[in-house]
Amino acid sequence: MTPPAKAGPPPKPRREEKKAATREALLEAATKVFARQGYVAASVDDVAWEAGLTKGAVYSNFDSKDALFAAVIDRYHDRQLLEILDRVDWSAEASEQATWAGQRFMALSDPDLFLLMLEYTLHATRFPTGNEPMRAGHRKLKAAVAETMVRMSPGLDWDLESALPVGEMVTAFFAMSDGVALQQIYDPDVSSEDLYVKMLTIFVRGLVAIAQDAATPAPSQTTSPPPG
Repeated sequence: MTPPAKAGPPPKPRREEKKAATREALLEAATKVFARQGYVAASVDDVAWEAGLTKGAVYSNFDSKDALFAAVIDRYHDRQLLEILDRVDWSAEASEQATWAGQRFMALSDPDLFLLMLEYTLHATRFPTGNEPMRAGHRKLKAAVAETMVRMSPGLDWDLESALPVGEMVTAFFAMSDGVALQQIYDPDVSSEDLYVKMLTIFVRGLVAIAQDAATPAPSQTTSPPPG
């Protein structure tokens, strides 16, 4: 009887796979370090130590601490928002869309992440040099949200663009969610999810009303014949 052949050593991970695994480990570590220490206090050395890697490994994957932070935000926040938009039932009533999207967004929101974003925003305002990765990431997110809304808009029974330019609409959505989250920091008793859903529903209903008014033809002006 021929003995079974011995299994050879497992294949070594390819260079791309190894680099992807290193990047993922760094993002996991950076998320913990930023949440624990804040953006300003955290250092690249802290992230490298948390990941069990070298400082050089960080800089071989990210150009700066700002770029690393931008990647963390993209990984844990931006993708969730785009996923919510992709799952909205655009054939439903506008108020139903707003309610569902608002509930999902607030359920997935992370208070620690919002505090980090708030701290970063203050830091970037005081020291505007070197924070382009975050600015570029935010612009990219808003553009992606706007693109998704335009792509899904044919399923609506009202004209999206006639109510408000999509870019301004996206800015308003972010302003509402950020404002509610900030108010909850001031007053923990604020029911952020319920309030945001109500605000979003009122806003969307207003957009629908404006679009419907724009689509309604103005009554014809009839003039009385001049007296004979």
